Amino acid sequence: MATPWPNDQAWPTPYREHAAELSRYLQTALKSIETANGQPIQPQGVRAAFIGALALIVKLQNIPDIGHVHQAIENLRMETKAANENAVRTTSSMRIAIQQNTAEIKEKPTPTSPLTQLPRKH
Repeated sequence: MATPWPNDQAWPTPYREHAAELSRYLQTALKSIETANGQPIQPQGVRAAFIGALALIVKLQNIPDIGHVHQAIENLRMETKAANENAVRTTSSMRIAIQQNTAEIKEKPTPTSPLTQLPRKH
């Protein structure tokens, strides 16, 4: 008895899950073709298509997941943003402190030099 052709199904959205489901589906379909025993299917053409699809699926399943790289970049972006905001606050505080010191220096009378206080000989 021939292996029955697999039923149609809805494929999962994530490509890894989709690839796994499709791989199982195509393997069952390939068994159905190989055990068709004279049913009106052109097994060689369909078989080659399935083998090509299976090879593609294997390649897709071996694609590395780079989600962690994206997350690391996002973390660095957030850390850089926080460091920049901190630097801006620190710079602003320093500018205010310098302005206050400058204002205080301008308000204080300048002491006279001890040399200018000595009596002069004429």
